[in-house]
Amino acid sequence: MIEALNDLIWGKILLFTLVPIGLYFTFRSGFVQFRYFGRMFGVLAEGFHHEGREATSFQALALSVAGRVGAGNIAGVAVAITLGGPGAVFWMWIVGLVGMATSFFECSLAQLFKTREPDGNFRGGPAYYIENGLKPLLGGGAKALAYVYSFLLFVTFGLAFIVLQSFAVSTSVEGAFGVPSVATGAVLAVLIGIVILGGVSRIASVVEVVVPSGEQDPTHDDDESHDNKNKNEQQKKEEMPADDVEIAQEEIIPKRDKELIAQEQI
Repeated sequence: MIEALNDLIWGKILLFTLVPIGLYFTFRSGFVQFRYFGRMFGVLAEGFHHEGREATSFQALALSVAGRVGAGNIAGVAVAITLGGPGAVFWMWIVGLVGMATSFFECSLAQLFKTREPDGNFRGGPAYYIENGLKPLLGGGAKALAYVYSFLLFVTFGLAFIVLQSFAVSTSVEGAFGVPSVATGAVLAVLIGIVILGGVSRIASVVEVVVPSGEQDPTHDDDESHDNKNKNEQQKKEEMPADDVEIAQEEIIPKRDKELIAQEQI
């Protein structure tokens, strides 16, 4: 049953939906993943500055990468090359480039529909823009769909993915150093618990170091350089075209009231 469902979803549905959707976003946005490719590195270079308790853009990137890249990526690439030969690498590159456009619009929607909590932190993501973005089209069904998505995400990441990751780590440590898998799993559970219980700020601080494998946060800028950086960032924002955000608003959520969008952004 599970094998048949897995073959249906990954072998038929997603294969013929994700690529066409990615191509549509690529052409509709004017190849946004290529137009902003160079600017991406410029933003990343300025992404280490802290604004109070808010996470830096680099921490946000590291947190996103930590949730996307894992043992499945390494094992999946090895299996793909084994079954499909070197040509599989080429098609992974193509699909990855096309998927960058889809990811751009996903992130844009997450920013568009995020909400500010009383403590000043932001909350957002697919469940939020499913509920708020699709509400004009689905009414109360949008909230139900958001609940379904959240439940499936909890099952996937809370049970399935974490089991795969911990199993890969524990068995690798046991094979390399002879440490029992149970001991490795217990240590992982304690360390991860300490990080998670610290909230988003602690998680961001940890992944900032762990994800790039030891890359350290540069020293904080002084007040003068901070002012100059703010001026440069403001100038970049003024020069950056707003076409891509308008595309997300007009194409994906065409019935969203613009006044309500402005309120959500505030």
